[in-house]
Amino acid sequence: MLAAHLDPDLDAASRRHDVIDRSVAWLGSVIPAGGRVLDLGCGPGLYTSRLAAMGYDVTGIDDSRRSIA
Repeated sequence: MLAAHLDPDLDAASRRHDVIDRSVAWLGSVIPAGGRVLDLGCGPGLYTSRLAAMGYDVTGIDDSRRSIA
């Protein structure tokens, strides 16, 4: 399952990386710079890592220890 999440060519477990990038860019346009973000059900952190790289204070929560690891 984790491999499916991380495969940039699949739009199954997670969205394709280009879709995630566009979603994160949109979030960056509506969340104030340096804002705080809570990502519930973050899985392997595909959104959280991008948002953190943009300077947001991000907390990701998921009940899957394997995804968090």
